[in-house]
Amino acid sequence: MGKIRTRIALALKSHKTPHEIALGIGIGSFVGVIPLYGLHTAIIILLALIIRKANKLAMLAASSIFIPPVIPFVIWAEYNIGRLILRGDYPALGFSTLRNVGWGSLRDMYWVLLLGSAALGLAYSILTYFVSWHLAVKIKQRREKKANG
Repeated sequence: MGKIRTRIALALKSHKTPHEIALGIGIGSFVGVIPLYGLHTAIIILLALIIRKANKLAMLAASSIFIPPVIPFVIWAEYNIGRLILRGDYPALGFSTLRNVGWGSLRDMYWVLLLGSAALGLAYSILTYFVSWHLAVKIKQRREKKANG
């Protein structure tokens, strides 16, 4: 967790605009929520090439925010959000469900999870954009005030 904080602090202190920093953190936050574990860095590299305005360091740091102890809770929330959106007959996510699930059911459950993660990721990325934009503006103002006097 210390490395992530250091990366985010470096991104916030960089000489990028508050929008570029916040955009990077928002995009990275979205990617970090998506259940494509092991592919987050590749996705960030691809998005960094496409979205030139976003702070690359902030994107990478924010995509790494969910550490293994937190992931089961995030997956549970994403799956339940997906169930809520689809309003279908999808089983509740629990150990008994996972013990008795076949590959076809697992595939169907993954799509529910993916939809829920997109919804959660969108809300989370918007929130992190505005919070980090506000922090970046405050840091920039403090730095300018210190430089001027």
